[in-house]
Amino acid sequence: MLVVSSAITVAVLLLAAVGATRWGPRQFVAAVKDSLDQHDLYGPRTRMRRDTRWYAQANPDEDARKAVRKGDHRLIPAMWAYSPFPGFPRREFQELDRKYGSMPPIDADCDAEESAEQAAFQAVAYEYASRYNRAVVESRSR
Repeated sequence: MLVVSSAITVAVLLLAAVGATRWGPRQFVAAVKDSLDQHDLYGPRTRMRRDTRWYAQANPDEDARKAVRKGDHRLIPAMWAYSPFPGFPRREFQELDRKYGSMPPIDADCDAEESAEQAAFQAVAYEYASRYNRAVVESRSR
């Protein structure tokens, strides 16, 4: 097993040396990062896709109930959206923030340019935050 692992390490180092020599260190590093991101191994789009899957599978109503039971009534802001607190009109932001407080905002920035991944993330994250925020406010108004 150690021999195979060592052989793989040597092969990777050899490829890195050849790539860096052929393209130059900056271009080689950029190409490696892009390749890793395209194959869902590492990078901003990979994180965006992972987070998109998490929000799509999460249960915002149940998450809000758990938070309220623990005494956490803060709302989730989404700073890329028209309304800072999804689920509520923009004009209510200051009142809601004063009454409930806010968590750190959902980060929808991707180091890459506007992308399909970013649009998909923003859609599911906005829906999650909207349902979560409405559930928290409804629980306090009962």
